[in-house]
Amino acid sequence: MDIAGHSMKKARFTLVELLASMAVFLILMAVMFQFIGSAQRAWTASNATTEVYQNARILFDVLARDLQGSVARADDVQGQHLKFERVGEGELAFVSAIEEGNGRLAEVAYSFVNNEVQRAFTIDTPGVTWNPYGDRSNYSTLAGATGASTGTVVDGVLAATFTCFDADYSPTAWSGDIETSLPTAVNLKVTLMDAKSMVRYNLLSGAAKTQWETERARSFSKTIFLGGR
Repeated sequence: MDIAGHSMKKARFTLVELLASMAVFLILMAVMFQFIGSAQRAWTASNATTEVYQNARILFDVLARDLQGSVARADDVQGQHLKFERVGEGELAFVSAIEEGNGRLAEVAYSFVNNEVQRAFTIDTPGVTWNPYGDRSNYSTLAGATGASTGTVVDGVLAATFTCFDADYSPTAWSGDIETSLPTAVNLKVTLMDAKSMVRYNLLSGAAKTQWETERARSFSKTIFLGGR
């Protein structure tokens, strides 16, 4: 009897056993890839959320610093007024002792345009058109002034609304005679989306776009108290 040949024959795998092993292997691979995919999606979502929260913090911090130094009063010079103006729900313009001016007064304006919150300012320096008593009825007036500094505070903005509150904490359209005083508080409500999600958002339309915004956008709100000084 050929014992060695008999042992080798018994050690071989059958076709059924090979197929079963491959099936188990494929199932394990599918589970592993599903786990990796879920982990990657969670990591991407976490990064997107971090980006959006950082942008919200940056925007609120810059706006708060500018507003804390703001001034408004009638007849600062005879017949000349320092005004605080809410030009529209997405625009705000005022005079403030901003950080870039080292304590000097600057004309400052914020505007929500083209999915960005933009900021412009002019300071009393040579070669710069600067008039704290001038017209700030729209952002473009200040942004287009000679020597004006302009820039984007944050992008990926889907909505931005400024609301001014009077001494009774009632929302007030800050226009007309009231412009020569500061509001008691200013609220900014903003909806943001991370840069990667924003690229796809701009390619979508209709219900798909609305659904994507619902899933990916985040809304934030901050109220900055000025005390109506």
